[in-house]
Amino acid sequence: MKSSWIRAGLTLAITTLALSAIGFGGLAGWSVSTPNAATVFAGGSMVLSDSVGANTCTATLSSTPATGCAVIFSSANIPLGPGDSAPGTVTITNNGTLPADIELTETATPSPSTSSICSELDLTINGDAGPTNYTPTPTTLAAFASTTGVALSTPLAASGGSDTYNFDVSMNAAAPSSDSGQSCTAAFTFTATNA
Repeated sequence: MKSSWIRAGLTLAITTLALSAIGFGGLAGWSVSTPNAATVFAGGSMVLSDSVGANTCTATLSSTPATGCAVIFSSANIPLGPGDSAPGTVTITNNGTLPADIELTETATPSPSTSSICSELDLTINGDAGPTNYTPTPTTLAAFASTTGVALSTPLAASGGSDTYNFDVSMNAAAPSSDSGQSCTAAFTFTATNA
């Protein structure tokens, strides 16, 4: 009788162990996983290039403003008479990794300071892709300088998006003779802001 109890106890123990093994793994659901590769998030870069003819200057966040940019017009000193004009062309390129909105500002300084010559010089800016005027046509160098700037085109795409802008400055045909011998120094600045 004792051996029957031992056999029954052993059978019960073996059955319990077998059922435990089945419960913990033998009948468990299968699982699979798809681990995605890691993503590196980095701050984008702002790099703006300004090209006039063969001269290109570049500004980055660590080198703003750029130095060595060429004058947009054919010369740093252009004499104009009533009705005369001076064209100029500049290409702005976004070499950064972020799309950029481009804004143009201008300063106009007459010499002597009491001269009205900056108000007699009309400014027109057109995009190379078409006849889009970026300034009221005509506006004067003095009037444009008094604005807070003008947005140019749509945002430039990252990594090489560019636009070419055609400038024209002309002396008003009715400019007074008092403008003779006077000068207006105009400086243009392109600024990129991530779009």
